[in-house]
Amino acid sequence: MVQASVFNIALLCVLAGIVVVHAQQKTQGDCFEYCGSKPEEATGLLTVCVPGRPNCSLCMFFENPCPKVEECGPTGSVLTPDGRCRVCPGEVCAVDEKAYKAGDEVNSKDGQNKCKCQADGTLKCSAEKFVPIRELCNV
Repeated sequence: MVQASVFNIALLCVLAGIVVVHAQQKTQGDCFEYCGSKPEEATGLLTVCVPGRPNCSLCMFFENPCPKVEECGPTGSVLTPDGRCRVCPGEVCAVDEKAYKAGDEVNSKDGQNKCKCQADGTLKCSAEKFVPIRELCNV
């Protein structure tokens, strides 16, 4: 009976076009471990990763709320390149409720490094110093 139910659920998922992947994601405290690859970009989240085991990183994800656009002048507001937030013309990055222009420097969520706003709306962050794993991951 249980095997038939599992089969029926799996068949229903296949027919509906739902892909179910069962993978055990390793964690350490509040961080997720990624080995051999980096985590995918997630809309509305900022990611901070630090080296962990060989060929692995421990990553923490932080919410990234959009800025509140009050006045942008006669042209009005525009969307960021990722389409997530409204900002004033010329601004392309939205980080922690603030908008930035390409080339602007932004503090990294790790409190150790600096990031630079890129023209495509992404952040390129330095990795000169790493916050200790116990602090980032709350272990």
